[in-house]
Amino acid sequence: MDDNIEDMTRIFFKLHICAVCGRYYTEIDNVGAHTCRYHPGKYDSFNDTYTCCSEKRRYGSTDYQRYMSFTPDKPQAYRSFSSGCTPCDCRSIYDNPLPYKDVDVKEYAPMLMFMKDVASRPGYNESKLRLERVKRPKDAQTIFS
Repeated sequence: MDDNIEDMTRIFFKLHICAVCGRYYTEIDNVGAHTCRYHPGKYDSFNDTYTCCSEKRRYGSTDYQRYMSFTPDKPQAYRSFSSGCTPCDCRSIYDNPLPYKDVDVKEYAPMLMFMKDVASRPGYNESKLRLERVKRPKDAQTIFS
């Protein structure tokens, strides 16, 4: 039992970098918190939009864009699309032992005492007792269901 708790502690407290937003995080603060965003739909190159939210590409005005500085500390000073339209948990750039799927609260019960206010997290599903990684409509069927 102690080995299992040590493994869980190692998994939940390891520092990661998000592949989407570049934020540093640990899984103990990340699971079910929905601190990142993504586009669940596909990019439609013909209409130059995403199918999920119909967001169109933003084109910079040549009058102002030439004054913007694209330096190493601000590599994306101008972005043609937003980060996303749907809240989700951060995804690690590293190989993560905790898979990117919904987390069963009963399975990781020893870690609950270290998590800050689990019941108030946006991804907490009280009826199924799990922390959901991606926000989705109540009736949606996804690969995580």
